[in-house]
Amino acid sequence: SNSSAASDVYKRQGDLIRHAEDYIRRRLYDDAIKMIDQWENEFPTDKLEGYSTLMRVKLAMRRKQYKDAITQAEQLVKVNPRSNYAPDLLLLEAQAYKAIGKDEQYRKTLNPRVIGD
Repeated sequence: SNSSAASDVYKRQGDLIRHAEDYIRRRLYDDAIKMIDQWENEFPTDKLEGYSTLMRVKLAMRRKQYKDAITQAEQLVKVNPRSNYAPDLLLLEAQAYKAIGKDEQYRKTLNPRVIGD
């Protein structure tokens, strides 16, 4: 029946997400990336929601790949500013700017409505 197919899909999706989260907790970052890649391949619309991007940004931050974190966060917020994850992404983006010494960008990211924008 159709409903069991749908619940299989949700289960599959949940499994991929849980595995990715688990790998991040265990600091198995390469495995986490592979899992997120698989999740986005199987559920491409999830990418727009922002949660997989949030996980990618957190991974980049943990690996001190700050420019990568900034790029990914920026792109998602541009594409989907109403994402539930936008506030978290902007916060991480700001932290990444701070980490590479870009204090002005750090402040701008935290207060996007400052005069001069």
